[in-house]
Amino acid sequence: MPHPLPRCFGIFAGVRGVDRVNWHFIMSHLPDFGEGLKVTLYVSLVSMGFAFVTGGLAGTVRALRIPVLSSLSGGYVAFIRSTPLLVQLYMIFYGLPSLHIVLTPFCASVVALTLNSGAYIAEIVRGAIESIQRGQWEAAMSLGMNRLQQVRLVIIPQAARNVIPPLVGQFSYLIKDTSILGVVSLVELTQVSANLQAASFLPLESFIPSLFLYEVLIITLLVIFQKLERRFGFEA
Repeated sequence: MPHPLPRCFGIFAGVRGVDRVNWHFIMSHLPDFGEGLKVTLYVSLVSMGFAFVTGGLAGTVRALRIPVLSSLSGGYVAFIRSTPLLVQLYMIFYGLPSLHIVLTPFCASVVALTLNSGAYIAEIVRGAIESIQRGQWEAAMSLGMNRLQQVRLVIIPQAARNVIPPLVGQFSYLIKDTSILGVVSLVELTQVSANLQAASFLPLESFIPSLFLYEVLIITLLVIFQKLERRFGFEA
């Protein structure tokens, strides 16, 4: 039986080069990719905002060990982190109508991405707050600050510097997670490529623009967060 490795290299040997790429097809469908990019960018930004608020509150509640709320937050984080995003998305879009709760594809996508990313952000925030030395709490208490003032004026400003680097990774995951939203009929960037591929039978030409645009989005995100790191005087 012949070894499969030479056959694998034989596949690459048959590739003739970029001259076989239909660049005219790509250029003629740039407006379609532009529309898909707008949807991806919009749903990503909205979900990022809600996820940051949701995760920030859940993480702070857990770090401060507030009775009842801390347990609820812990249950939320454990449940979300133990189930796949795709299943969560299916449940929200296809399952909730059984309870007479009907969401549009966009709203279902935002809810799913918010809950999913929010759970991971909660752990990031909790870890950042708990990393602050106990002496900082005691120093704030000695100045006569109440619990809220301690958190708002002393702990959060210090924890924010530790939160920025892991948030870069989480937000980049969120952007890439938008690629599955086509399963609920949201025509984002990846779904545009899938639709074009199904109509043209040109998979390479259909997905090259999406690959490039995702790269641009992630690099832009990294540049923005690098500026925030410098603003806070912290380098990852």
